[in-house]
Amino acid sequence: MMADLKNLTLGGGGSSRYSGDEQVQFIPGGSHQVTIRSPPPSLHLENLNNVVHGSQNNLHCSCNGTTSNGAAATVCTGGVLARKVPNHSGASPGQSNKRPAVALTHLPKRPPVDVEFKNLAYSVSEGRKRGYKTILKCVNGKFRSGELTAIMGPSGAGKSTLMNVLAGYKTSHLSGSVLINGKDRNLRRFRKMSCYIMQDDQLLPHLTVYEAMTVSANLKLGKDISQDAKKVVIEEIIETLGLREASNTQTQSLSGGQRKRLSIALELVNNPPVMFFDESTSGLDSSSCFQCLNLLKSLSRGGKTLTRVRLISHVIVGFLIGAIYYDIGNEASEVMSNAGCVFFTVMFLMFTAMMPTICTFPMEMSVFVREHLNYWYSLKAFYLARTLADIPFQMVYSIAYVIIVYFLTSQPLEVERFLMYLNICILTSLVAQSLGLLIGAAMSVESGVFIGPVISVPIILFSGFFVNFKAMPKYLKFLSYMSYVRYGFEGTMISVYGYNRAKLKCSEYYCHFKSPTKFLEQMAMENAVYWVDVVALLGFLLVLRVIVYFVLKLKLRSLR
Repeated sequence: MMADLKNLTLGGGGSSRYSGDEQVQFIPGGSHQVTIRSPPPSLHLENLNNVVHGSQNNLHCSCNGTTSNGAAATVCTGGVLARKVPNHSGASPGQSNKRPAVALTHLPKRPPVDVEFKNLAYSVSEGRKRGYKTILKCVNGKFRSGELTAIMGPSGAGKSTLMNVLAGYKTSHLSGSVLINGKDRNLRRFRKMSCYIMQDDQLLPHLTVYEAMTVSANLKLGKDISQDAKKVVIEEIIETLGLREASNTQTQSLSGGQRKRLSIALELVNNPPVMFFDESTSGLDSSSCFQCLNLLKSLSRGGKTLTRVRLISHVIVGFLIGAIYYDIGNEASEVMSNAGCVFFTVMFLMFTAMMPTICTFPMEMSVFVREHLNYWYSLKAFYLARTLADIPFQMVYSIAYVIIVYFLTSQPLEVERFLMYLNICILTSLVAQSLGLLIGAAMSVESGVFIGPVISVPIILFSGFFVNFKAMPKYLKFLSYMSYVRYGFEGTMISVYGYNRAKLKCSEYYCHFKSPTKFLEQMAMENAVYWVDVVALLGFLLVLRVIVYFVLKLKLRSLR
């Protein structure tokens, strides 16, 4: 088990905080050595970071250096040298004040794993002109099963980079070797037997502790283990990690220490023999820090290295629009108002599908990255599940809204026309949601909520409602074919007024658009074909979904 403890620093300012019964010894000198070993616990560590002096940028390690004095691990890079050594404290077994090892008897059995790395070097690109910058240089070490090893050093020393390399998250511009039990690492297999718990606890905020554990168990343990057996595993981990009282609490309401323990619990489900922790105590108070480190030591001794609100909004707005445009669908004198009603329907379904996705998907991305990199599931599985899970809900929202508005506004009471109208509305909302996924996958929430409406402006402008297709300049008319709202609006208008609909009733002395065909001619839609609009929307849907997949793939690749 490897942990990056940022609060223990070398050659840097600030306080150094550590709770527990591990002794940390700093050895001054040019190599800035750090020794980590077991009791006695009496040594106070608050000011130990002041022992070591010197610039972190002046340290260089020889690739020919070897581990001395029986040390289990030697790490040398960017100003930090960490060494894990046997316990020479002389304490007898009867005097040991260690907490007992965490024994999780119902977890899958795993063999012990030793991780060894030799001559690791890692660099990053600084652009074409500046070339590459070396972040890690000639790093050697070995982490043995059953030991808790801490990597400590000042900010910028390369601690997190080393963790990312060892965990397999950084694979490009990397040289050297990583050995698992003395054999070359198979990255795919290693990722399945290890986990990486990051500094920020990426948790789905609206799940309770027990629900989050259930999701983890179902994904990581598979179908070979029965639900009863999974429940036993979940209960045992919750009890062992002290989360029993918070089992029905949503993760967004947990304390910092509870969130950290839950992050560990989620990965313990399949009993990974190797666990990486990036700054495991960062942001925790002294009590939570103490609990977290005691938990890590105990684990190492055990042998380890928003749906309802959206539906209500659709129903409320549906009744509001139905009241505003009440009973105008058959009136020849109100065809322009009815066209506005139809266009608003398309706009409402567009924005209610796109904007929530832009706001929520980036937050889900951090959870997805953590779970994917810890090998809970593949990108294909995540994306397929995300797509299939979205469609039913989006259909329900659209159906609820359309049923209310369609009948309150007295649109033609024909089954075929209603189904055509509903079909176009559902497709339009799905395309808008796909665009929201693309924006959410490509950028942050802050950027997305600005870019989304900006992109929507030309899409709406070239839809054919504000500017007639015939009135558009020829050199700009091609842009209308790139607007999916055009096909949504055109399809709904054809559903209502096309296909030889009977003449509308006229309650005034003269109604110019008593014939629905004449109104379609006015809108430059007399030659429009319904199925062309359907195919166009399906094309937009497919293309956007494929693009989102590749954006996610590129985003994952950039993390390596």
